Amino acid sequence: MIYVRTPSPLETELMEELGRIERKIADLQKEKLTVERMVNRLRREKVIQSDATRSNSFRRVIVENKILEILSDGNIYSTKSVYGAIKFEYLGLKSTTFRSYLHRMRLRGLIEPNGYGRWMLPGKPVSAELIAFPSPSGKQIEGAIRPSQSSRPEKGR
Repeated sequence: MIYVRTPSPLETELMEELGRIERKIADLQKEKLTVERMVNRLRREKVIQSDATRSNSFRRVIVENKILEILSDGNIYSTKSVYGAIKFEYLGLKSTTFRSYLHRMRLRGLIEPNGYGRWMLPGKPVSAELIAFPSPSGKQIEGAIRPSQSSRPEKGR
């Protein structure tokens, strides 16, 4: 005959507590890895720490710098194309978060809208033609816009 030992209520409670602790440890290890990746990315990107006031601001600053880097070639890009180029590098970046970064950058005057869902650096030409640019995977992405030769009229004229 085989006897099966039934755990006592105290043993069951302690085993459940051990399970909760193991889950907390796993969550903390994931958080540690995330912070380590942020530190490494900050070092790689040479982000000025004064731009970030909270720990989740570091990622925003890094993504904003990447947006400015993409727009710095003088072309006008759609939200979708810039997000497509960035999301491969920053996995887990949601499109709504990305759009909020664009909105904040617009409010601070770092970028300007050029039509619906199109972005450029301040002071660039208004009209433009659609071009393609390579994504990190090497494929061509439609959505970048090459400015025409006309220039934006200065404000106040």
